Amino acid sequence: MEIDEAINSINEFYRHNGYSRTRQFTIRRIGKEVLAHFNQTERKYSKSEVYKWFALKEKQYKSQYSILIRYSHYLHLIIELEETGLIEIGKIHPYKRSVAKPTSPTWKHILNEYLRELTLESKAKSTISFSRRACTKFILYLETHNCLNPESLDKDICHRFEEESAGHNTLNGKRAYQYRIRLFIRYLQRKNLVPKTMEYAVKTHYRIPHKNVTILNDVQKTEVRSARKSDSSYKNRAYAMATLAMYLGLRSIDIVNLKFTDIDWFENSVKVIQQKTKKGLILPLIPSVGNAIADYMLNHRPISNSQFVFVSFHAPYGSLCTKSVCYDSSKRLINERPPGQPSGMHIMRRTLASDLLKHHVNHNLVSSFLGHSKVESIDPYLNIDCERMVECSLSLGAIGFPEVFR
Repeated sequence: MEIDEAINSINEFYRHNGYSRTRQFTIRRIGKEVLAHFNQTERKYSKSEVYKWFALKEKQYKSQYSILIRYSHYLHLIIELEETGLIEIGKIHPYKRSVAKPTSPTWKHILNEYLRELTLESKAKSTISFSRRACTKFILYLETHNCLNPESLDKDICHRFEEESAGHNTLNGKRAYQYRIRLFIRYLQRKNLVPKTMEYAVKTHYRIPHKNVTILNDVQKTEVRSARKSDSSYKNRAYAMATLAMYLGLRSIDIVNLKFTDIDWFENSVKVIQQKTKKGLILPLIPSVGNAIADYMLNHRPISNSQFVFVSFHAPYGSLCTKSVCYDSSKRLINERPPGQPSGMHIMRRTLASDLLKHHVNHNLVSSFLGHSKVESIDPYLNIDCERMVECSLSLGAIGFPEVFR
C-alpha cells in the first residue's frame, strides 16, 4: 500500500466511524505532514522511513507528551494498514517514553538471557516486565559505580544500592523490587558468575504495617444503589459495573473484560476466566445485577459491534481497555468519601466479603466465591467482623485492671 493510499484510508476511517470534527481535522493535518515528509525527502514509502519521520517529531515535541501520543497513534495506524490492510476498532496505541537501558555489553547480554529464561518458564508478561524494570534499575546503579560485570559485584555495593535507591512510596514497593533483584542475583549464582551467598546481600524482609480493610458504610451503599435511577449514561454504566463488584465480587479487570458470551441469561449465571488467577469462576446472575446490565445495554450502551459488554462512549465505541475506567466510575457513585479512603471498585468487592462473613458464611465458601487462589486471602476481612472479634478478646485478670480505665 502506498503512503497516499494509507493516509486516505485513515481519513476515511475517521470520517465514517463517528469521530468528532476536531479529531478528523487533527488526523488530516498529521497525514499532510507525513505526505510532506516523503515529498521533501523524495523517498519511497517504507516502514523504516515512517519511523524516521516519527523520530523527527520526537525531537521536535520531546517535552509535549500529549502531542507525541497523537503522532505515535498515527504511526501505528500506518504500520497496521501496511501489515493487515485493516484498522482494528477500539485498539489503543500508547506512546511509550524512552527509558534508560544498560550500556555495558556484559550486563545487557546477561539481562536479556535472564528475561529469556523467565519467558521459557512461562512467567506472566507482567512478571517479566516488572523483573525488567527492577533489574534495569539495579544494573544502571552498578554502571554508575563502575561495576561493569558480575566479577565486580560485591556485597557492599548491594547494601549501598538499598540505602541510596529511593523512589518507593511504600515498604511493599521496596520489598517487591528487592525481591526481583534477589532472584536476578540468584540467577547469576546458578551461572557461577558471583559467589553462592551473594543473594543474601539483598534485603527483602521489611516490617510492613498491616492496615485494616476499608469497606463502604451504610451511607455510601445507599449512594451506590441510588444511581440505578440516573439518566446519565456514564453513571448508569458505572452502576452496572458496581453491581458486578458489590454483589458478585468481580475484580475491576474482569469487569472491563466481561463479554456477552460470559453472561447466560437462560441459566442466570456469569462465567468468567479470572485475569489474576487464570481460573474459571461461575457466579449467579442475581436480579439486581441482571437488571442493571440489561438497562445499560438497552438504553445507554452506544451502538457497537464490540464483543465486550462495557464500551467507550467515544468513537469508535470499542473496548474500555484498562481498569482505570472502574476507578473513575466509582468516584461518580460515591460522594461521601472520607479523606485518605481508598477508591475504586475493589472497595465494593471488600464490602461484599465482609458482609458475607458477618452473616456467618463459611470462610472456604467466601474465598471460593471471590475467586481467591488461597483460602488465607480471606484473613484480612476477619479483622472487621467486630461481633466475633469481641469473642476473641483476652481477660485482664492476669495483669489486673489498668489505671487508665479506672
